[in-house]
Amino acid sequence: SERYRDKDYLRGQYESAFAQIYECQEADFEVVNSLLELAQGVATPIMIKFRPDGAFYPLKISSLNDGETVVDVYLFAETPVEDKSGILSVSGMTKNTSLFEEKYNLDQEYVTYLTYSGKLKDLTADAWFEPKVYDPDLDPKHVSSGDRFFSIFINVLAILIYLGIVGLIVFGLIVLLKKIITKCKKK
Repeated sequence: SERYRDKDYLRGQYESAFAQIYECQEADFEVVNSLLELAQGVATPIMIKFRPDGAFYPLKISSLNDGETVVDVYLFAETPVEDKSGILSVSGMTKNTSLFEEKYNLDQEYVTYLTYSGKLKDLTADAWFEPKVYDPDLDPKHVSSGDRFFSIFINVLAILIYLGIVGLIVFGLIVLLKKIITKCKKK
């Protein structure tokens, strides 16, 4: 009925019932109402405000659920990072490009890509991020000096081969043209 949806009516009913139970006398109406709604299958959104000691990603709360999950975290920071808890693995890192700054208005120097794939029950801690040394092997844009030298060598070799083939064709055409001219002079 309509009176059960009225918060003032509900508040009066709660206070009356809780006044009889010593432990519940100081209970907050909104908390009790949320608990009752939750028991009836109504999910009540919550907002938790706090100031953490550092950058983190909440994982542990997800361990309450069954099943498996995939977590992808991109963290923009002054240095590459890693997860102290060891749950998220560093899958990649790159030095920031102007694309990040232009498209997302981010001026941090590094982007670290961290991942987790597995059971929700194994998320036993939150991910707390700490600085990590830059690893060029994890940067898909990084080209080592050896790779750069090899690339230059291959390009120069390709140009020389191309010039050699073009030179042989030109030389062959000159020889052929010379034979044609010689035959034409004999006639």
